Amino acid sequence: MKLRRKRYSHAWVDSADPIVTERLEVVPITPELDASYLALFDDDFLTTHHWTAAMVDALDMSLRAGRSLRHAITKSTAVLVLGDEPLVAIGFISIARNPKRRQNEHLIGLQISREHRGKGYTTEALPAILHHIERADISNVVLATSENNLAMIRVCEKLGFCHQAERYKHPDGTEEMARVYRVLPRQPSHSSTSRIDW
Repeated sequence: MKLRRKRYSHAWVDSADPIVTERLEVVPITPELDASYLALFDDDFLTTHHWTAAMVDALDMSLRAGRSLRHAITKSTAVLVLGDEPLVAIGFISIARNPKRRQNEHLIGLQISREHRGKGYTTEALPAILHHIERADISNVVLATSENNLAMIRVCEKLGFCHQAERYKHPDGTEEMARVYRVLPRQPSHSSTSRIDW
């Protein structure tokens, strides 16, 4: 697998130190990946994550607007590419700190394109990503997913993440019951019920 060696400024992943698995690389969002990255925000994503088309348009404009706005996005988000399709993003992962939460807690966001789901890419990528961010001293991480996202729930349980059933607040202000998993630090599995705002 050919690795990208050009260095880009990024908070938790860098092309000079890529995250590489058997089939995937996790790399920064570069201009040549913009189109396939934005294509991941399809109707399915908008419905599931309570986004609007206007939010995606704003994201597109931010990527094109200039260095500072682009960096605000790319410092927390990377894309997943296949080794044989290096210029096509098949998914993205974001790791962002929530300033409302204490103890420097971060939230993982993950999206895989519809045509690439069910092939084990999330299960393959997450352990390598977690190992990488632990080395970067990001140690307090949660992952939230819809109660209806059975595939993601199976991945979280397979990887042994600690489950907490909490209310999740979407960017548009709506709330729903969601499965929130404590990813880091690694803990024995247990459940609790509370609300979490992101």
